[in-house]
Amino acid sequence: MTRTITAGYVAAGAGAVAAAAAGAIVLRRQREQHLAALVPPGQFLDVDGERIHYIDRGAGPALVLIHGLGGSTFSWRESIPALADRHRVVALDLPGLGFSERMPVWPLSLDQQARRVTRLMGSLGIDRATIVGHSMGGGIAARLAAQFPARAEKLVLVASVDPGAGEWLSGALTRGPVLAAVRAALGIPSVVRFATRQGLRACVADPAFVTPEVLRGYADPLLLPGTAACFTRLVQDIRYEHPLDLAGLSVPALVISAEADPGFPPDAGGRVAAAIPGARHVVVPGAGHLVAEEQPAVFLAHLREFLAGGASQAPRRGRRKATAATGQD
Repeated sequence: MTRTITAGYVAAGAGAVAAAAAGAIVLRRQREQHLAALVPPGQFLDVDGERIHYIDRGAGPALVLIHGLGGSTFSWRESIPALADRHRVVALDLPGLGFSERMPVWPLSLDQQARRVTRLMGSLGIDRATIVGHSMGGGIAARLAAQFPARAEKLVLVASVDPGAGEWLSGALTRGPVLAAVRAALGIPSVVRFATRQGLRACVADPAFVTPEVLRGYADPLLLPGTAACFTRLVQDIRYEHPLDLAGLSVPALVISAEADPGFPPDAGGRVAAAIPGARHVVVPGAGHLVAEEQPAVFLAHLREFLAGGASQAPRRGRRKATAATGQD
């Protein structure tokens, strides 16, 4: 009897192992098929040995759009065609995100990311541009304006503030199933989609905004091999990054907040605008953290006004005492 029971357990265990192995093979094939079907919307450029995915549309004064953590060029899908009628619009996927190459050996601090953006601009023949950054991308945009003022015509911070790591990072890592899914490197399309859906719904004003198209646009790039390793490197590199002295910025600036942004509420945006000489602060109603996507018409109206010169005064140095700020993505 004992031998029979033992044999039964062995057989059951072997069956379970076989089933698990078969399931893993099926999941791996599904993932490979899913990734093979992904088509990058833009083109690629090698910048100092780094393969960067970007979209380049239109002609005229240049705009450079920088997405946030977990985003990509998809985050600007409403803005790019609308702005390309009068501007040259360049949106890039930051290294390790979107469709850009995953190389976790690259330094991914915000300072390094700002330098990469300027190198991309140089490779594309752009000497000077208005820099627009959303969420974490705003931290990169602000650092670019601070380090390379000759390259920044104007600065737009969208649902964003300079993330002086530490406090920002600890908050970012403990919220958002999307980040947890990336960090855990699940690699299973259905699981990543579920986590992404929950994370997106938590940060927008109306959960109905998270359509199947939006879900795919955010979830699909997270499945590309190497995303989790790059995410880990990014976390390591920005953990102790120094806060930026916003009062030292010398470019015209616009800060755009969203009325229902749970991570970067309007009062935080007001403090950032108050710290930047000459900056203006606007609040978009009926939008959450993805303000440029949730309320594109209102967002674009504010941006166009600013680009035309009506939304910000020229900065006056020494008008305010230096103020540093930190925030969260």
